[in-house]
Amino acid sequence: MGEQAPSAVRRGPSGRIQAALRSMTFSKPLHAQLPFILSLAVLGIVTGVGDLAAVSEPGFVAGTAIAALVTIVAAIVPWQRIDSDWVAVLPMLDFVALALCNYAIGGQVPSTAFLLVFPVIWLAYAFALHVLWLGALGTAAVLGLPIIRSGELSGGAAGWSHLVVLPVVMLLVAVAVNLLAQQLIRQHARLEELRHELTGTLVDLQERESIIDGVLDAIDDTVIVLDARGRIMVRNRAAVDLMALADPADPDDPLVGRLVYEEDRTTVVPPERQLVARGRAGEVSGREVYWVGDGGAQKAVLESLSPLVDASGRHFGAVLVGTDVTALALAVTEREEFVASVSHELKTPLTSILGYVELIADDLEEEDLEDRITAARLAIVERNAQRLLGLIGDLLTAAQHRLEVNRNLVDVGEIVENALDVIRPHAQASGVALVEPEYEELVAEVDAVRIGQVLDNLLSNAVKYTPEGGTVTTEVGVDGDHLEVRVTDDGVGMSDEDTSQLFTRFFRTSTARASTVAGVGLGLSITRSIVDAHDGTIEVRSALGAGTTMRVRLPLRVAED
Repeated sequence: MGEQAPSAVRRGPSGRIQAALRSMTFSKPLHAQLPFILSLAVLGIVTGVGDLAAVSEPGFVAGTAIAALVTIVAAIVPWQRIDSDWVAVLPMLDFVALALCNYAIGGQVPSTAFLLVFPVIWLAYAFALHVLWLGALGTAAVLGLPIIRSGELSGGAAGWSHLVVLPVVMLLVAVAVNLLAQQLIRQHARLEELRHELTGTLVDLQERESIIDGVLDAIDDTVIVLDARGRIMVRNRAAVDLMALADPADPDDPLVGRLVYEEDRTTVVPPERQLVARGRAGEVSGREVYWVGDGGAQKAVLESLSPLVDASGRHFGAVLVGTDVTALALAVTEREEFVASVSHELKTPLTSILGYVELIADDLEEEDLEDRITAARLAIVERNAQRLLGLIGDLLTAAQHRLEVNRNLVDVGEIVENALDVIRPHAQASGVALVEPEYEELVAEVDAVRIGQVLDNLLSNAVKYTPEGGTVTTEVGVDGDHLEVRVTDDGVGMSDEDTSQLFTRFFRTSTARASTVAGVGLGLSITRSIVDAHDGTIEVRSALGAGTTMRVRLPLRVAED
């Protein structure tokens, strides 16, 4: 004979089934014994009330003593340290105790048979299937001893039926309970395995979380992970510091601060236009610079909000990343202030030089040979001075964060014609053909000087980078409520990498750097600033060796008749 749990443990590698079985009620001897001893006590009391002599019989006393001894042994013996096969002795002793009690009262109390259930179930639940015959044998012994005492079987055929059927029934009950116990033990063992796996997984997740937290706290960038509702799931130490610097208006929503400013460092960004609020509203935001905080503690932060999308395309959150670019922003500001200051200092004497050149030229006599030579030299001085003055003007324009435009109702065709007239000599000298637009009178509300500057820059670049024999085409038209201007050339073109940086200040394409064409990379940056000031857009489409198309769209405000 052998108890199920230990045999299962010997077959298993980890001992978890044994732990599972010991957690079951009937696998603990005291728990299995208590129902039996209490029921036997009730039987003795009830029987003693009706027949005190019966419970005073030596057999009843001996049976009760054995049951009490079994209970004490079940309670005090450390069964977890003993071979569990010995536990089977306890239910067998219960059979002996019940047999003696039933023998003493001559089998006159039918309820005695009910007490057989407890040791039978104990054997069935806690031990292997092959020991269940002991339960049937014990049942037969309990029922048979009174017959031995009286020498005859009461009830005739019914008595024999009772003697045979009850052990068989108990055996079947034991088998059913044993099978159920096996199933419960397997389920419990599986649950224990799952619990251990879950515990291990939880430990792994906690370790990974600690690693992620450590990595996030070790970097200087702000990292905040939001769920689908815009609530904070993860944030690092830098994020906590930045949120405190922003001075949240609502403690329950620390992502929206009161001290968040635009690039001018003074215009407060309203809560609904801050990056997180826009992300919650479903907007996809690129990289934007905000100034956070007040006074000397103010920081420039380059922020971006990226959506989190699962494999099915479902949006389940977003990642907010912020980089401290204070040093860079201050350096850019200092550079712009320096450029503006130097440009102003250069512009004043240069304007004076041009004025005196003009006065000297006016005093020269055209008929005098020396004067003509001097005039030619002065023309060179004036041309280069004008070029330098234009460069200074570009530097001053580039230093402005937002260009001021003076819009008036003007004929766009006249602006285009003037720009073509300016570039025509250069185009002819370079062998580049100009294709002029065909259009009716087009009146729009724009800044004529600034739009003229846009066209000058676009046409100048097109002619510069178109080889001899090439063509530059200008188109003007109306698309809906917008004015549209296109300048297309069949020149050298640009790579995608150059196109992506084309409007960056001081950027020159690889083709421009490799050529002898002069320039500082401000023209297209200024062009975009002018277009932005008109609430318009500028787009570029280009490919190496296939030419370039620049497309400008401006809101069209046509004068009423």
